Amino acid sequence: EGFCCGGGGGQMWMETDAETRINNKRLEHALEANAEVIATACPYCLIMFEDAIRSKGVGDQIRAIDLAEILDTKQ
Repeated sequence: EGFCCGGGGGQMWMETDAETRINNKRLEHALEANAEVIATACPYCLIMFEDAIRSKGVGDQIRAIDLAEILDTKQ
């Protein structure tokens, strides 16, 4: 039930109301699911999620990581 953040399509640079931003809406869904980690292989989604986490001040609840970080066995 997820959807694209639109970062690759220019949403990253568009000025929109904070309540209607796609990245904030997607973060809201993740928080409702009680997720602790959001993993993505898309660099735009990673940036968009990190921005939403910072702007909402929920970095202590959830973090966004690249899928490669999960696969990295050195951690």
